[in-house]
Amino acid sequence: MDKDKALQKIANTLYITTQCIPSIGLMTGKMGIAIFLYQYSRISSNIDYNNLADSLLDTIYPRLYKNTPKFFSEGIAGIGWGLNFLMQEKYVEADDNILEEVDDVIRKTDKNRFIVELNEELPLFSKGIYLIARKMKEDLPSCVCELESFLSSVELDNLPYEYTQSVKYFLSRMETEGIEEDRCKALSSKLPIIEGKDAYWNQLIYENNVRLYKDSTAIYGQINNLVTNIRYSSLGLHNGLAGLGIVLL
Repeated sequence: MDKDKALQKIANTLYITTQCIPSIGLMTGKMGIAIFLYQYSRISSNIDYNNLADSLLDTIYPRLYKNTPKFFSEGIAGIGWGLNFLMQEKYVEADDNILEEVDDVIRKTDKNRFIVELNEELPLFSKGIYLIARKMKEDLPSCVCELESFLSSVELDNLPYEYTQSVKYFLSRMETEGIEEDRCKALSSKLPIIEGKDAYWNQLIYENNVRLYKDSTAIYGQINNLVTNIRYSSLGLHNGLAGLGIVLL
C-alpha cells in the first residue's frame, strides 16, 4: 500500500462512519475528522470530502453549548480552535464573530478549571492555547497571571507531560508576540526540562503517528488495523485514522 492508497482508504472509511460518531470534539470526534477531510479534499480535488466536512460542521455548532465541557481535547476550546484554524486556512468562510460566544466562554475560565483539566485523558492548557490562537491580546496578560498563580500552587514535577509541553508552547508564543515577555520567560524557566522534546503542543496529538510514519510498514499496518477493527474512539486526530491521515498528508 502506498501513501495515496492509504489516504484514500482513510478518507473512504471516515466517509461511511463519521456521521455515527457521537463525539463532536477535536481529538477523537467530528471536529478533528472535519479538519482532515477538508485538507484531503483540497489535495485530492474531490469535493465530496469537502461536502462531508461541511455537513459535520453543521452538526457540531448546534451542539456546541449543550453540556459540552470547556476543555481542549473534547470540549469547547478545542472545537473553537479547530474552527478558527479552518477559517485562517481558508477551508471555510465565516464571519469572525461566529466565535464570539466561544471567546467569552473561554475568557471566563478561571484557574480553578486548570486543576480539573489535569485529569483529562489528554490534559492541555486549554485557555492559553485557545487565546493565543485567537490572538485575544487584551485577555492574554490576565491569562498569564492566572497561569502564574496556578503553577505556584502545584508540584511542577508532577504535572502531566502533555500539560507541561502545552504550557511551554503557550509561553513561547507569548514571548514571540512580545506579550509579558519577562514574566513568561521566568515561568518557563521554572518548568521541568524534557530532554529531546520541543514545546510544540500539536506534536502531542500526532506523536505516536509521527513515530509510526518513520516506519512505512508500521503506519500502513496500523491503518489497516484501525479500518478492520473500527471503533469510534480510533477515528479522530489523537491516535486515530484522521491523525494518521494528516501525518501522511
